[in-house]
Amino acid sequence: MVDADPGLEGSQRVLTRRVPTRWNSDLNCLLAHFYFRDVVEQFTAIPSLKLHAYRLSDTQWRIADDVREVLLVCHSFSASTENNIFIVI
Repeated sequence: MVDADPGLEGSQRVLTRRVPTRWNSDLNCLLAHFYFRDVVEQFTAIPSLKLHAYRLSDTQWRIADDVREVLLVCHSFSASTENNIFIVI
């Protein structure tokens, strides 16, 4: 399904795995889900895969988009201040 989607550009072929101990793991997962949104919706719509419980509603996609925007702001801030931590220490 990924290879058949002409809207996907780039080399990413799988969803990013959430790693609780990794900084920005949630952001990376959200970015991957939005990147693969069409494919994710196709997979969760196939009854034989029994993934319907994981299908996001339109409201949930909007909430995920809001969370993504907040995490992007946090990521930008942390990236811009990362080198300053060494100065404080």
